[in-house]
Amino acid sequence: MTIYKYVPQNLTGAIVKANPIRKDFAAGEMLQMTWDHMYAGKGNPVVGVCCLMVDFRSQPNTLSK
Repeated sequence: MTIYKYVPQNLTGAIVKANPIRKDFAAGEMLQMTWDHMYAGKGNPVVGVCCLMVDFRSQPNTLSK
């Protein structure tokens, strides 16, 4: 955890705030690609979803809120 003490808190906060934006973008792209695939008559696509979990202890900024 000591590596985070040199990172400005506003930078850490900006990264945490950006996560939902990135997830929304990725989901939208996946849905658009799925729709395009189906609209092109290629049948029902198979979509794999991978969930990445981050240990809450690795994000000290989220613990203080």
